[in-house]
Amino acid sequence: MWEFLWRERGLDGKRHQRTLTVGKVDELLTEREALNRIQLLRTNINRDYPRSALMTFQDLADHYRQTELLADNKTEKTRTTYLGYLRCWILPKWASEYLHNIKPIAVEQWLRNLGELSNGSKCKIRNHNVRDLQSCNPI
Repeated sequence: MWEFLWRERGLDGKRHQRTLTVGKVDELLTEREALNRIQLLRTNINRDYPRSALMTFQDLADHYRQTELLADNKTEKTRTTYLGYLRCWILPKWASEYLHNIKPIAVEQWLRNLGELSNGSKCKIRNHNVRDLQSCNPI
């Protein structure tokens, strides 16, 4: 695999090592081909670049906890329930994934494989997180 490594300041203000898989060696036969694929990223890495393109699900979940979950339109019971879903099921699976890599089919497959949960709980996990997490603007 060809990987691009860099450091950036996270939402918590600390610098974090980031990695982006560029492609497989059998797809990109030379280093030049790999560098061409990441040229746009390299030229914009130190600019005011839309961070959401390189955000992990953990970054988005942190933002959600700090802003959206504390909104006045959510009761304490709702907050506790949503945090439980995040901690117990969602973050263990998706925390380190970059947002642009998370595909709906993979999420649906993952939900089907949560055998220990009722269908109602699976629907709640899917519905509130897809709606709430994707609707918030982390920038």
